[in-house]
Amino acid sequence: MNFHRLDFRMQATTVCACAQTNSFKGVRALLSRTILQGSSIAIACSISNTLHADGTVNCWGSNEYGQCSTPLTLGCVKAIAAGSAHTVALKADGTVVCWGSNEMWQCTAPGGLCNVSAIAAGYFHTVALKADRTIAAWGFNNFGQCNTPDDLEGVMAISAGWGHTVALQVDGTVMSWGYNYHGQCNVPAGLTDVIAIAAGYTHSLALKANGTIVGWGYDNYGQCTTPGGVTDVRAIAAGVDHTVVIQEDGALVCWGQNSHGQSTIPMNVSDATAVAAGGYHSVAVKSDGSVVCWGNNELNQCAVLADLDIVTSVAAGSVHTVALLCWLSVDVRHSPNLGAFGNDVVRQHAFTALPATIGEPATVTLFATGDLDLTDEFLTVKLDGVSIGTMFDTENSASDCPTFPSRAQLMVDTNTYAALAADGVIMVTVESSSSVSSTQCSNGSLVIQLELPELYNDCNDNGRNDSCDIDAGAVDIDGDGRIDACEYATGDLNLDGSVGGADLAIMLSLWGAEDSIMGDLDNDGVVSAADLAILLASWNSFG
Repeated sequence: MNFHRLDFRMQATTVCACAQTNSFKGVRALLSRTILQGSSIAIACSISNTLHADGTVNCWGSNEYGQCSTPLTLGCVKAIAAGSAHTVALKADGTVVCWGSNEMWQCTAPGGLCNVSAIAAGYFHTVALKADRTIAAWGFNNFGQCNTPDDLEGVMAISAGWGHTVALQVDGTVMSWGYNYHGQCNVPAGLTDVIAIAAGYTHSLALKANGTIVGWGYDNYGQCTTPGGVTDVRAIAAGVDHTVVIQEDGALVCWGQNSHGQSTIPMNVSDATAVAAGGYHSVAVKSDGSVVCWGNNELNQCAVLADLDIVTSVAAGSVHTVALLCWLSVDVRHSPNLGAFGNDVVRQHAFTALPATIGEPATVTLFATGDLDLTDEFLTVKLDGVSIGTMFDTENSASDCPTFPSRAQLMVDTNTYAALAADGVIMVTVESSSSVSSTQCSNGSLVIQLELPELYNDCNDNGRNDSCDIDAGAVDIDGDGRIDACEYATGDLNLDGSVGGADLAIMLSLWGAEDSIMGDLDNDGVVSAADLAILLASWNSFG
């Protein structure tokens, strides 16, 4: 889409100095389901050979206005947004960085803006949701899209279209303001129980808690008219004149304008975890962290970078695409194949690009493909030359062609790991106790994994994990002094910051209840054994 210089006025809302405020209370009822549902959508970062623990941003497509020129010093990013020709990043410390076109001052964030928890980018304006549930907006304001309504309060989500802004309040209602020529700001009367919103060029969408979609505004291509049979939706995105959604099973559905194939879903996408809709193209993240893009590719906005690692979220502008690589990832694995042992007694591999600290013990896993004749011997595993333990063959007779255990594991405590990974490299060595036979059953290969449960990121260097760190912009919506990222952990039903016996008692008291917000952890409509299993898996995980 061509950019035209427009001489309109800019207005930014007033923001306060950097100080955490907790003025809004009593939001558990609606937020619990939304937060838990949101966390179930997020993918785990796994099976990656290069780890990006700092929230790396990648971009492709048009760079006419520098919208794909990611600042070299940018790091610790936890959310991204894309406007017509500008890009916005939310950092872990609650600050916002913008780059690209600034004709309408859409990249000029207000001075002192901090404690931001979410961002949105319209065509010529930018919106930030602060931790106190208020909004700051800047950029093109000729239609009042940057003027927050006086009666708006308790905002939990924001979205921005061409000239309008949409906000979801904690009571499940929606408000919209700005350009309204096509009725994109006319929120349908009685609309409630909304858990997600999306603003397109001149249409708006709302996702309700029951998985249905309500659309309003310009509908000339049917972009507001949900096709029959589309239910159980868990994520939505709005482009210029098309709509893209993800259903509970990961299937994608698109409708509306299809002039460039932006509504024609590729055959190889059936397990989507995140989605974005741009001008005339669409983008999805698959469960393995890979990205698929379709539609208009005139300026390479659909030419996904070949060297992308694990992607967690995407954003789409008019003619550019942005991807956020794995941050606060879970179960990161490096899996080099060490090859057949033969007569060799030593195999080693250097794991690089590792985080300096992790929140939980790491695991070294060995498993064999095919047969390895260890002839009643054992393997010693060393990290940087220090033995952490031995792993034994599962059988005693060489003639039986014994197979090494499929997943033999050794744990590495967090202190040991931190000492080993101080230089960003860990050398893993596997030694046999004696020569391994090469004449019999030697066609197997050994594979090693270094698994890193939940990474510990400390972007502001204050010694606390950013996901639970108020100084890094973490949110305390209800003002009880506990960080919501921990407070609303799966299974923490009484909101005491941990998962334990009290939560189990609540779960049992809700047993069999239908549509219970508190106890239905897997969102299947009833409190059952499946929810109990989730709670028990999280037992004492937080606190």
